[in-house]
Amino acid sequence: MFCWHEKLKQRFTPLLVTSCNLEEALEEGAILTKEYIVSDKLQMLALGSLEKYTLTEQTEAFLQLEGIEFLQKLNDPVITAMTGAVLQAAACKVPVMLDGIATCLAAVGACKLAPVVLEYCMAGHVSAEPGMEKLLNRLELSAPLKLDINQWGGRRRSFSFYLV
Repeated sequence: MFCWHEKLKQRFTPLLVTSCNLEEALEEGAILTKEYIVSDKLQMLALGSLEKYTLTEQTEAFLQLEGIEFLQKLNDPVITAMTGAVLQAAACKVPVMLDGIATCLAAVGACKLAPVVLEYCMAGHVSAEPGMEKLLNRLELSAPLKLDINQWGGRRRSFSFYLV
């Protein structure tokens, strides 16, 4: 998981998730994000993952689950930590730009725990990743751009910042 700081033009800050436990990963993502927001006076959080994710049939079935059960079934500490990051950013009233399947799944998880979070989420673009558009539709988010880019390892959001 990493964050991008728009004031410093493409400064990526890796946030190392060390926990495999669901509750600890959720808390770790929230704490790291709060520290990042406060220390850098962040005005927007752009999340990404260097890992490649796809929306599988199994993951799609998990989308029907409620609350924490969704994150339990996903069983992914990175997405869980990003869920904590999205929750924390919304609590701090900091908008979150979603980039890719992983961040959209994190936003879905965050919305299942606190639906008001969606007011702080935005999509800069629809990536070429299979399932991305479906997740954005589920979140009821529209993106101003459709970039057929899926190999940028999370750096698409910086490109979207310049174009949006």
